[in-house]
Amino acid sequence: MNLKESIMKIHRFYSYFSGKTSLYACAVVIWAVIYILCGQTVRISGAEAAPPAPDTAAQAALIQPGRPVPPVQPPVIPAKPASFEKSVFLGNSSIASLYVYGLVSDADFLYRVGLTVNSVFTKPTVTGTVPVMDELDGRQYGQIFLMFGQNELGWVYTDIFIDRYAAVIDAVKERQPGARIYVMSIPPVSEKVSLKNANGVNQPKIDEYNARLAELARLKNAGYLNASPALADKSGFLPEDASTDGVHLNKTYSEIWVQAIKDQLKGS
Repeated sequence: MNLKESIMKIHRFYSYFSGKTSLYACAVVIWAVIYILCGQTVRISGAEAAPPAPDTAAQAALIQPGRPVPPVQPPVIPAKPASFEKSVFLGNSSIASLYVYGLVSDADFLYRVGLTVNSVFTKPTVTGTVPVMDELDGRQYGQIFLMFGQNELGWVYTDIFIDRYAAVIDAVKERQPGARIYVMSIPPVSEKVSLKNANGVNQPKIDEYNARLAELARLKNAGYLNASPALADKSGFLPEDASTDGVHLNKTYSEIWVQAIKDQLKGS
């Protein structure tokens, strides 16, 4: 409502009441009408002039010319857990805990107690009829995880172990040319087992072997999964509560082992 219309309304009110009541009453009525009309005009003007509060920074930038519009950030999609689908774990009995405790249910396991980089070509699994290596024939895997080294710690020459391990990798590539191969580090042993040094099993030798395995994996274009930092205590040994024999992991530490593998797979 504009000023002209307001004045006309006031005039009509005055003409109507002037003949019916006193001058003082007319003045009161006129004052009330002016107050209502002016107050209404202010409220309407305010509602029309005030912009709505911006919902986003981008809307705020549109309301305020010259302010740069911030880039739209894509939604953060949580990383999916590493999958072991179409995978096989092949090697000695160290990997048995992953199968026995059901920690890796979507992978195959080909292992044998005492298996080495030599006997993998000649000895079968407990339930198999052909050498462990030949179990790869006729199957197609996307990932192959190799676990060797504990049973070879007593070998006199480390170079022979590495050369034979290289032959294992070559044989796996021949049977599974499209698969990604991972060399797994040898888990630590307890301090008691290391000091006993039965059959050459001691932590310094394990550390030496693991360093060589990391280099072998690099030369063979394979992945290297080092779970030792997640399994060892601050002195580099397997904690006493991690195993009943100081070598083979219990369920709790097998779970830690699997998680360390998954973390490294996601980062590779």
